[in-house]
Amino acid sequence: MKKYLSIIVFIWLGCIANVIAQPKHTVIKGQYIATDAKLSDTLNYQVHLPDGFDPAKKYPMLVMLHGSGERGKDNEIQYKHFAPFVENATIRSQHPAIIVIPQCPRSSSWTWWLTDRDTISFTLKPKPTVPLQNLKTLLGQLEKQYKIDDERRYITGLSMGGLGTFEFLSYYPGYFAAAAPVCGGGDIKKVRKIKKSAVWLFHGGADRVVVPSLSRRMYSALLEADAEVVYTEFPGVGHDSWVQTYQQVILADWIFAHEQ
Repeated sequence: MKKYLSIIVFIWLGCIANVIAQPKHTVIKGQYIATDAKLSDTLNYQVHLPDGFDPAKKYPMLVMLHGSGERGKDNEIQYKHFAPFVENATIRSQHPAIIVIPQCPRSSSWTWWLTDRDTISFTLKPKPTVPLQNLKTLLGQLEKQYKIDDERRYITGLSMGGLGTFEFLSYYPGYFAAAAPVCGGGDIKKVRKIKKSAVWLFHGGADRVVVPSLSRRMYSALLEADAEVVYTEFPGVGHDSWVQTYQQVILADWIFAHEQ
């Protein structure tokens, strides 16, 4: 894995345009149904194909995990905060990829933290939440269906999804080449596993929902573990730091530059 200088960057990009309601590219919607009786749950998902999709070609895969407010079963709302990134013409042109956006069921979560809210120890349980386990199985199926390049798998997530991003890295170390958790946090005792992926953290400095100290603490722990890590904090920005984050073409450049 390539080594990058670890820095703290402070950026303000202002307001964004209205969220795009309907994507203009090809989107395939599906539902994963768990076959394991212990994981008796379903997982709706969207697969966003690159422009000019060629089924014979290998593509990188980017997984995007939504926040708690987008849970449900409509298989629509989980897209809204990712639309500025997915619809960005420069990103689509320069970084064609298979983008997977699952939808967590209303009564579940990508992360144990949403239930426990233990911001001190942040200790993970022996196994991931059911939606995270189902997601891992789903991704295995999609990798075969779409000929995913297994050296170029990436993940990002916001709020509950940012926390879930760290939990995925903790439970399945090395699966993703790079990760971009937004307003998240994780179990710093798992940094030896998390560091198997490059990480760029984002957080709003005025976030009162998921406090920025969670990202700062993880950043410090990853630095100490000699990981490839970058941290961006937006001064004065609250919980919706994904607004600034997903406007940045440089984020796409950074993510897709990584190989496992």
